[in-house]
Amino acid sequence: MSNLEDLLKTLQTGTREEKGNTITELARLKDPRALDALKKIADSDDAELSIMAFYTLGAMGSMDINEVLKALHLEGDPFIAKLKDELSEAQRLLDASYLKESKEKFLELLQLYRTSNFSIGIAYFDRLMDQSSQRTIGLILGNLGRIEIQMGNLDEGVNYSYEAIDIGSEIGDGQILSTSYGNIGLAFAEMDKYYQALEFFHKSLEIMDQSIDPWIKKNRMLYNLSILYHRIWNFDKALEYAEEALTVAREEKDTIGIGWALNAAAINFVKLGDEIKAKEFFMEALKQCRENGDRQTEGIILMNLGFIYLIQREYQSSEEVLFKALEIFKATGNKYAESTALTDLSQLSLDQQDIEKARDYAEQALRRARETDSKTDDADACYILGTIYDCYDYDPERAYEYYREAIELYETIRKDLGIDEFKISYADNISSAYAQMVRLCLELGDAGEAFQYVERSKSRSLVELLSKAVDDINPHSISNEKMKEVQQLRDHLVSLKKRLRYLYQDIAYSATEGEEISPDEGERTAIFSNIIDVENRYRAVYEEVKVRDPEFASFSMVEPLDIEKVKESLDPDTRLVEFYQTTNRLFIFVLSKESNILTFELEIEADQEWNKLSELLQKMGGDLLIDTNSHQYLKEIKLPLSHFYKLLFAPVEDVLKGAKRLIIIPHLFWHYLPFHALYNMEDKEYLIDRYEISYAPSAEVLKYCRMKNNHDRKSAIIFANPTGDLPFTEEEAHKVSKCFGEDGKIYIRKEATLRRLESIEDADILHLACHGLFRDDEPIFSHLLLADTEDSDGACLLPDIFNLRLRTTLVTMSACESGLSRPSTGDELIGFARGFFYAGAPSVIATLWRVNDRSTALFMEDFYKNLIQKNSSKSQALQTAIRTLKSKEEYQHPYFWAPFVLMGDWV
Repeated sequence: MSNLEDLLKTLQTGTREEKGNTITELARLKDPRALDALKKIADSDDAELSIMAFYTLGAMGSMDINEVLKALHLEGDPFIAKLKDELSEAQRLLDASYLKESKEKFLELLQLYRTSNFSIGIAYFDRLMDQSSQRTIGLILGNLGRIEIQMGNLDEGVNYSYEAIDIGSEIGDGQILSTSYGNIGLAFAEMDKYYQALEFFHKSLEIMDQSIDPWIKKNRMLYNLSILYHRIWNFDKALEYAEEALTVAREEKDTIGIGWALNAAAINFVKLGDEIKAKEFFMEALKQCRENGDRQTEGIILMNLGFIYLIQREYQSSEEVLFKALEIFKATGNKYAESTALTDLSQLSLDQQDIEKARDYAEQALRRARETDSKTDDADACYILGTIYDCYDYDPERAYEYYREAIELYETIRKDLGIDEFKISYADNISSAYAQMVRLCLELGDAGEAFQYVERSKSRSLVELLSKAVDDINPHSISNEKMKEVQQLRDHLVSLKKRLRYLYQDIAYSATEGEEISPDEGERTAIFSNIIDVENRYRAVYEEVKVRDPEFASFSMVEPLDIEKVKESLDPDTRLVEFYQTTNRLFIFVLSKESNILTFELEIEADQEWNKLSELLQKMGGDLLIDTNSHQYLKEIKLPLSHFYKLLFAPVEDVLKGAKRLIIIPHLFWHYLPFHALYNMEDKEYLIDRYEISYAPSAEVLKYCRMKNNHDRKSAIIFANPTGDLPFTEEEAHKVSKCFGEDGKIYIRKEATLRRLESIEDADILHLACHGLFRDDEPIFSHLLLADTEDSDGACLLPDIFNLRLRTTLVTMSACESGLSRPSTGDELIGFARGFFYAGAPSVIATLWRVNDRSTALFMEDFYKNLIQKNSSKSQALQTAIRTLKSKEEYQHPYFWAPFVLMGDWV
């Protein structure tokens, strides 16, 4: 603790923030000079500091209130007595989660403050009394808002909070504003409107960062953000905020906040699979909350411990702590937490095969959830009841109704998430509900509805983006200020990567010259560290842009898929083949123009097949190619391709007879499989030999791609060899350009810049012959490498692609790994194709792995000759080009021709 002399000096010479912190320190000193100093601040013209000083002298300071009254000659004043007793008691009741009792106290105090005149005849004190009276009213309203929200009365809670905001805005009080905005965020979170909740939480944090009020507890808002991200299954962000909350809580010496943050950190350890460490943190948090008398958080921690015991199959312990939690929530009046505890007890009973008890708890949870409008608990309870009627009561009709209600609620929640990444992570959480519903619909004999639910589970975020962008490409408008900040960080990021790349190039060059060099490890390490730091800052600012700018997020709710319209869009000789993978089943749906949906169900262990596919892809895209006449090639390439043909296409061969073209819609890890390279060992042909083949993320995405296609093929803009190390791409560019005559514009090497790409408005075809890098760990930093310029590196990041404004009929990425995406459980694809679809392209040609630039040049020349000169469809031009390339002896290996995929519209 600082001594009095230092503190008094700080009051004279310090910044406003330092003065604010000094007020808190002075309150802890038993010294008359400290009291005099506080009285001078209370009589100053600085409203915020003077109110702090008054509250430090009175109820909010550590000095005994009677000493303050004595010094101010106000012993026995009824207002001060009320301030001392009633405010302290109301706050104590609230901190102990006695919601009803604290509400009554705060309502009495609110009435007192609004009807009493506290003038006492001392000029400076009367002025402060008026201000502090308003501040107290604002704080009381904020507390009432918090109480009503915890009791499940969201409208009343939000109304109280907005009243408090009006007062906080009028007197410029950061604590009132930050608390009240946080309350409204909590209300939206309870309504499962996480996008709006995030906005208000960030607004609260922004006010906290600008305020010098030492009583503001920033850690509690960080805790709220951690819990919010946890609820939408974004565990990386949840852990980040939990760790920050714990650090800040300890800095702020907030014992209640420490308990909260320990709980948040423990939750994330659960998700990371470290149950032992999670339990340790939960027990420490529980001890902290009991010492603080924080019953509300105690109940939440007990409920979390119940989950730990459940997954460890310690059923009795789980039931005991869940009951304790339920009792606390009933006693404190927290209806939201009560419905969650009941849902957890229902799941516990279901795991123990006590079906009747599970049903009873689920029905109780459902009633309580509907009283509070808790969509998440409502949906979870419906899903449990659906499972009971589906798997135990064998009542498919009732099971169907509960599953349907659960999915509709999940989709309502998902729609309100707003931000694309939120929707993707949330979709992972609810995928099992769709799997159950698809299977049940097929058992009920309704293939059409099963197909609908398959589509509703796939790429919904991309569908919503496209539904919004189909008539107005890129409708979002990021504010110039925020976009400038993003751009500055992006430029810094790519310049660092540029320097690192040059270091590696120097090393590689020296190595080829046979020189022994000692690379500057220190410089490389420093650059790596700097890159990580800037990536984190870039990501944070970019996410903030999406949070703050509603135009950047998608709010569209698309109509259910019209299967008949999908069928109408197909040619008579086209078949749409859609896959849907669950843990141990694969469903295949086949659509054609003139027949009903045909369905196939196979017993397939997803983990086993993914391991086989991973091994195949490693061999297919490897640098060491196997002789196509060798036994090793047969074993490592042809036999696995034959295995997947038998697995995925042999069951549907008969219904594909007569088809000329296939549109394949994969699911989960099957997106990585080059279906066109599957090998029929009996007929000794690849799938591409028999059919034209294109791909789509979903039938709904395909619909929007077809709507955007303008079918023009007159002009092209071609970027080639931006980095100078792909000489055959220049030859490729000239050959492609010839197909368009004067309307084929080429930008080679230094001309192929990001700025030029961003300026493109009218080009029927965009061809990019360059390097590409897909970042599976952070897709946002995936990039195409264009030419360096003076002001930036040539990295075209995924966000840059989303911000393009294209009116093309086709984008071709003749680049490495340009077709790779990271499919999630909810089957949302994050990658280059997604970016170009949103930017306006109806069709994208990309690659699944690193390609050979010489064979690619031959392939592209043949593809464009067929597309432009022979006026073939895109899928037909692709098929012909692949057949031609693989007919050449040196390019028979699928490594050369199988990576090329056409996505979107095939015409």
